[in-house]
Amino acid sequence: MSSEASSGAFCALVLLAAVASAHPQGVHKRTVITVSAKSLEVLVTVDFDGGKRSELLRRSADADGDGRLDADEAGVLKRKLKDMVARPLWLDISTHRLHLTAVDAKLSLRGDERVSGEGLSVAVLFRADFPRQVTPGMTLTVKDASPDGSHVRVEVYQASSGDGGVEGQQREIMPGEAMTVRLSHVASPSPWFCRRGLLG
Repeated sequence: MSSEASSGAFCALVLLAAVASAHPQGVHKRTVITVSAKSLEVLVTVDFDGGKRSELLRRSADADGDGRLDADEAGVLKRKLKDMVARPLWLDISTHRLHLTAVDAKLSLRGDERVSGEGLSVAVLFRADFPRQVTPGMTLTVKDASPDGSHVRVEVYQASSGDGGVEGQQREIMPGEAMTVRLSHVASPSPWFCRRGLLG
C-alpha cells in the first residue's frame, strides 16, 4: 500500500488515542468510509478503555506468560484485534456485497507493554473495488457492530465530480442496524480528501 495511506491509518490511531479520555468508559468504534468512482477505503478505529477487558486481551497474547508483550506477541494481538474489527463489518453497493481487503493495521499499547489493564487502540485500513463504476442513484449500505455491543459511529464521505465539493454523512448505528447512503457523481478523491475522510 502507499506510504500516504499507511501514514493516514497511523495518524488516525494517534488521534483516537489522544481523544480517548473524552469518552465514557467502554469500547469506542468508528468506521470512516471514503468513496471514489471505482473503489472505497474504510478506516476502522477501535479504542478499548482501560480495565478488565484490556487486561484479558493482553493476557491472551502473552504466550510465554512473562507478563509483558514482546514484538511477536504484540503482532499476535494486532492480528486478533484486526479480525475482531473486520468480522461484523458489512458493506454492499446496491445489494452487491463488497469484499474488503485489509491493507494496513496499527496497534497502540499506550506505551505499556505489560499484561495490565491499560487501554488499547487499533486502526485497520481496508480497501474494496466496485464490481462496476458507481453511477448516481446507487446506494451504499453499511452494517457494523462494536465488540461490546455499543453503537458504532459511521461516517461516509464522497467527492463529487466537477469540483462539487465533499459530501459527508454521519450516523451512530447499533448491532443489527444499517446506514444507507445514496451515491452521487463520485470523483477520484485527492490526497487532501483522503486525509479529510480518514481523520475528520
